[in-house]
Amino acid sequence: MENIFSFDVFLINVPIYLAFVLAGYMLAIKPKMEKKSRAISLSEELYDTKEDLKIEKVEDFEIYLKLAKLFRKSGEFEKSVQIHKKLLENESLSKSLESRIILELGRDYLASGLFDKAEENLLMALKLTDKNSQGEKDCLLAISELYERQVDWIKAVVYRKKLIQIDDSYKNGLALLLCNLASKEYKNKNIGNAKKSYLEALDLDKDCVLAVKELATIFLIEKNYQEVFNILNSYVKQSTRLLNLMVFAFKELLENDEFKKDTAKLLESLTTEDSCACDYEVCILYCQYLLKESKTEELQEFISKYNETHKHNLQAIYTMALFLKDSKFDYKSKDHSNVLLEKIDSMLQGEYNYQCRSCGYHTKHEFWHCPQCQKWDTLGRISR
Repeated sequence: MENIFSFDVFLINVPIYLAFVLAGYMLAIKPKMEKKSRAISLSEELYDTKEDLKIEKVEDFEIYLKLAKLFRKSGEFEKSVQIHKKLLENESLSKSLESRIILELGRDYLASGLFDKAEENLLMALKLTDKNSQGEKDCLLAISELYERQVDWIKAVVYRKKLIQIDDSYKNGLALLLCNLASKEYKNKNIGNAKKSYLEALDLDKDCVLAVKELATIFLIEKNYQEVFNILNSYVKQSTRLLNLMVFAFKELLENDEFKKDTAKLLESLTTEDSCACDYEVCILYCQYLLKESKTEELQEFISKYNETHKHNLQAIYTMALFLKDSKFDYKSKDHSNVLLEKIDSMLQGEYNYQCRSCGYHTKHEFWHCPQCQKWDTLGRISR
């Protein structure tokens, strides 16, 4: 049989190989190069650095708006501003188009950090837009983002509230803004205002664990354990999202004689219900409670159920192994602490996750600025 990998066969098939390469070029590379060439040509036609904009040659405003957006994305804010200003010189502009251009001009200034000019143009655009329109939503969102960048949480909250009156899908974002406002009020010793903002955030977003966490912290400082218990009890009925961030509050209540029994019942309901996918940190806390109360049989049964429930969660099993090792509890199973540790150590070698200490945001990558709560230097590495 002839060797298909021989040099002679290769020479015979060279034209076929070249045809495939040429076809690939025509189908993939050439269209992209032509598109880039057209874009450069259009940019040179519409904007000449030596002369003014040749805007009178084109009547399609969409082309200019898209070009200006490209300039803004590439950091060429001056070019984007000049295009928008030139568009506004056209006397035949409709009201809706004028408001749209002014909005884009405000975004130019916002992106470049000129907040005063951004505020002036965004507020002007808001006045020109029709009520309950997409344009009004865009304006309100841009104004809210402007005040967020200026750390003016009060004004940001005001305009975000106007936005959710049109579209309530933005209410989770408003909840985070209220948390930021509450944090500022708390630093300024306005405790009442801080509590009010946190509670308002919870009304908007039952999953806002940041509000629950901070409220519990405030009440613990005030030694108002009843309010701490009420917050935990209310939160777990609504949501168990990121419940691991509330372990500190459960610990405090378990050490309080008055609330120890009720807190234990709450933990038991969270950790034993099959329908509740409770965070394993809370389960380990319940194990520590059972061990401290010398409830050996209950602890044996709970650990077996825990290992079965979390058998596919490496971090959960690893945490249980650490608990067994540290507590020296005589767990009657072949999967004792040393076996679990050896098994999982090799599987978790070199794997890390990151979690925000403020809001609990989880990510596989390290950031200095939390994407969720917008706080700096709060993401810490979790290695289990």
